Amino acid sequence: MAENTRIKNPGNRTQVPVSSDYRMYEVDSVYPPVEGYGPVTIYKEFLTLNGDGVTTDMRVDGSVTSQDFYIGAPISSDIYVTSLLFSISAENATMTLNEFANLTALTNGCQLIFEDSINGDIIIADSIQTNFDLLQMARFSPSYGLTSGSVFKVPSAIPGVTLPDTIFGVLRFNDYGYEKEYRPGIRLRAGSPDRLTFRINDDITGLTTTDILQFDMIAYGNRVSI
Repeated sequence: MAENTRIKNPGNRTQVPVSSDYRMYEVDSVYPPVEGYGPVTIYKEFLTLNGDGVTTDMRVDGSVTSQDFYIGAPISSDIYVTSLLFSISAENATMTLNEFANLTALTNGCQLIFEDSINGDIIIADSIQTNFDLLQMARFSPSYGLTSGSVFKVPSAIPGVTLPDTIFGVLRFNDYGYEKEYRPGIRLRAGSPDRLTFRINDDITGLTTTDILQFDMIAYGNRVSI
């Protein structure tokens, strides 16, 4: 097939070029599609227990029955999740990367799953057992401190709490995917059972706030009315 091959729309005479290896060229955009859709608005939601929209505290016991924190799409809007922010803290403790908060490494671990109703479950991160695994999920982004022991930790991040250490990580979904199909973000289709789920398979409640003080995740992206 020659480089000058075209696919032509007979209605408006628009021509789409096709490359020599049988591929149509595409427009690379960081935004979700808007043509034929309603307005695009900013999306920010916590992952909540069973998608209840209320319970953001992820310090739960999933050792017997796995506990799912997730977001899904509403009836009349597509959601494009472009990034996921997690934060995990412990009070009066020096968290190390081989712990989970200040708990010992988990036995079963947690999972981050894109539950795609068309293509099936896509496990984004599996066997998350330590703070290191959480940061690896986020591709070790961002880093803050200058010393080896504190490069991913922010001290005193929670107002009114005595000397907590907090680890933050940002997972950007537009870094993933083949042929940029995730460039606008992970799509949760309106009215579908699509979900972005963080599944906890251990007891991470902790005995005190020095074990684990806080753990949550916030999804960011765009909401497109249909």
